[in-house]
Amino acid sequence: MPPGSRREFLQVAGATGLTFVSASGEAAAFSLGDAPALRPGVLPSADELGRQTIRMNDLGDRFTGAEAHRAHVEYLVSGLQAAGLNVQRETGVFTRWLATRWAAKLTPLTGAPVDLSATSYYPYSGVTGPEGVTGELVQRPNTATADRQIAATGDLKGKVVFIEVAGLVSPLGDGSKPLWGFDPKSARYPTHISAVWGSITPGLLGDLKAAGAVGVILGWTNISDDQASGQYSPYGRPIQDLPCVWVGRESAAALRGAAGTGARASVILQAQVTPNVSVDTVWAVLPGQTSEEVLIVESHSDGMNFLEENGSLALLAMARYFAKLPRAERKRDIVFVLPSHFARADLVGIPGWIQRHPDLLKKAAAWVTVEHLGCREWFDDAAGAYAPSGRDETSFAITDFKGVADAALGGARGGDRLAVIHGPRVPGEGGAFYRTGVPGLGFFPAPNYLLSFAKNGHIDKFSPTLMQAQVENLTRAILKLDGMTAAQIRAG
Repeated sequence: MPPGSRREFLQVAGATGLTFVSASGEAAAFSLGDAPALRPGVLPSADELGRQTIRMNDLGDRFTGAEAHRAHVEYLVSGLQAAGLNVQRETGVFTRWLATRWAAKLTPLTGAPVDLSATSYYPYSGVTGPEGVTGELVQRPNTATADRQIAATGDLKGKVVFIEVAGLVSPLGDGSKPLWGFDPKSARYPTHISAVWGSITPGLLGDLKAAGAVGVILGWTNISDDQASGQYSPYGRPIQDLPCVWVGRESAAALRGAAGTGARASVILQAQVTPNVSVDTVWAVLPGQTSEEVLIVESHSDGMNFLEENGSLALLAMARYFAKLPRAERKRDIVFVLPSHFARADLVGIPGWIQRHPDLLKKAAAWVTVEHLGCREWFDDAAGAYAPSGRDETSFAITDFKGVADAALGGARGGDRLAVIHGPRVPGEGGAFYRTGVPGLGFFPAPNYLLSFAKNGHIDKFSPTLMQAQVENLTRAILKLDGMTAAQIRAG
């Protein structure tokens, strides 16, 4: 975050009340069974969580392996150690790609070049020089093959490929997944269009490259440029060796009209590519009464805004809380894990950690992933302007197990609009655990600025009051899970 961001946050909070207004007053909490009471004064206050999140955000973009990311990892390690945990480090090495400049141009068959609104870039796609790459503009359909390659149709040698992408309403709330319950009961699914859920999640660029394309432009068709700005998508791919940028709605319309007319397009994507960058996954075990079963609590440490990933701060708060309880009050060992998320998952992410620790996975009674806390709701309004709704973002908690759903709903005490739903998948960090079949809960608020970088890290959209309520609710849910038998947790 640039200088003055802390002041900006306080001014916004004081002027609008965004920080201290939550949706908790809509109705009494919907609870299935009693959750253990929290010890007062042990979890951090809203003010303290706010200070920690602002400190993290002030580091700037914490892209995987960047200096800001490494600094945040050390902060987390120090906090876990101060809580008395023995922290383990597992170091992965990867090639880091950091964009430094991106742009796009359209040159009609007759007339001068036109600068396009390059709203962001495809991370790890490719690299160009300062002048970029230029080729005849062609449009290809918005499709991807089963192996997640963007399909290439026809000869693309020397050409720039344009593909349209439309934002969608969240598929987590489209009614296709059974609902375990809302908290409060009056809550409803969000219905606004979001950049997080494109009409495809753009796949790998290999087929386009193999067909001879020199560059790719992805164009949003139905969201504002303000919402589109900074969207870091798709993430977690290896370097594609084919530069690709995103453009806004009006630029997409111009490209659509020019494709196939002999017009030419240019893609500029400069980046720093650094091999052999190390990044640490950190984890620690807090002993309970038995090591025969464990609970796994996980978040990630890298990100590009205040919410990616302040789940790491929630995990730190919960680790400190459970460490202050007498060991006799912890039925199982609790494993706290903090990998990276935005580079190749098999190298530095949670899938690799799971593969390296089959013993812990075998003993896991349940897992909980924690991401994206304290988010206020923004969306494109009826006039097409990107604006706050005045409410907190809806949180999704995803599980296929009734026992886990009961724990999530039973731990809720308001302060969050929560929808607890079935799979068939868990996005984000919880996905790898979900695919193992071990019971668990993926806590996944998904505002449409979820993956967006911005000069202020979107701190104007942060509510520490909501974050505190979410930390407390999740802590109660974990306490409830720890008090349940494995059979109760696995109840369908």
